[in-house]
Amino acid sequence: QDPRARLVEADPRQWVREHPGAYEVILHLSGEPLNAAANRLFTRSFFEQARRSLKSGGILAVTVPSSENYLSVETAYANASVFNALRAVFPHVSLIPGGRMTLLASETPFSLEPGALASAYLKRRLRTQSITPPAFPYLLMPGRRDAVLARLERTPAPPNDDLKPAAYFRTWRVWLSKFVSPSHFLGACGAVLLGLWGLRRAWRLRKTLLAEPARMRLFVLGFSGMGLEIVLLISFQLSCGALHWMLGLLLASFMAGLAAGSGLFASRIPGKIALRGTLLLLGLLTLLIAALLPRLVSLPRESALWLFPVLLFADGLLLGLAFPLASGKDPAGAYAADLWGASAGGFLVSAFFAPLFGLRSSLFLCALLLLPAVLAGRDTKTA
Repeated sequence: QDPRARLVEADPRQWVREHPGAYEVILHLSGEPLNAAANRLFTRSFFEQARRSLKSGGILAVTVPSSENYLSVETAYANASVFNALRAVFPHVSLIPGGRMTLLASETPFSLEPGALASAYLKRRLRTQSITPPAFPYLLMPGRRDAVLARLERTPAPPNDDLKPAAYFRTWRVWLSKFVSPSHFLGACGAVLLGLWGLRRAWRLRKTLLAEPARMRLFVLGFSGMGLEIVLLISFQLSCGALHWMLGLLLASFMAGLAAGSGLFASRIPGKIALRGTLLLLGLLTLLIAALLPRLVSLPRESALWLFPVLLFADGLLLGLAFPLASGKDPAGAYAADLWGASAGGFLVSAFFAPLFGLRSSLFLCALLLLPAVLAGRDTKTA
């Protein structure tokens, strides 16, 4: 209700990118890096954009979940990755411990001396209920700050980055360590049993799925193609913010590529070379996107809105080419091989490879998996 306040509903990354040198202070109060969407506001790339949005001597304040005096291994790792991302951008970074740790960053030195801050508080005639000058000596106690700072500095966490989101996988583990109950154990047991059943089923079907080199290629093609799709969706989210409003078009572009590849082009390509060629083309496309990924995630929204659908269409096109070329006399078996590969690729890339190894490493792995499929034995003649 203060007339000096102005509420703007916009994506934070887009906003700071479009307003260089606009602010003296940026207060970043955006929850925690719990998933890929939230993590994009805790990365080195976002902090670089925030630094450009600050005036000379401005301060960026970021809060992350923590505790007053003790940091668990997972909490220390998650917070250290964000802290190291700030230190990679700003020459002066400090912190204030608490239930939510406050990380402060600036291009110029700043003071956290309780007396000086109390004087500024009184001079500005501020009125607060919990954070008042009598509490400053405890909240800003140098010993507490130095102890937490030393803990973060000796935690071997890489800087949280768009292309290597180290923080959100550890944040999952923080939440899992906090909320442990019998129901969670039952859910975990159910998930493990379901996973074991899937592995057993896949093992029993291995001869069917991989009976021919063509089917093995379809399995690998499905794995790498879905992995590439996952990375493109995450990259679009990094570039444009919220994903849900464009998800229909993005998935439709991928499905249109599948339809075009299987229905329009595959029948016109010689079967002897088409499947190996499709694998090679997908590998080259994956490596090209991996090389261009830093530029893709920093594209202006106007460019990203058309380029990412085109890339997803190309991914779907190459996968669609493979279906009629490798189906042979048993299209059901070939389709099953592709779906098993796609399900494995989608799960492993999104849940483990991307947060643990980074987006580019995930793409390099997907491209590498295509190589043995290309070099496998002869194809059997297809119908």
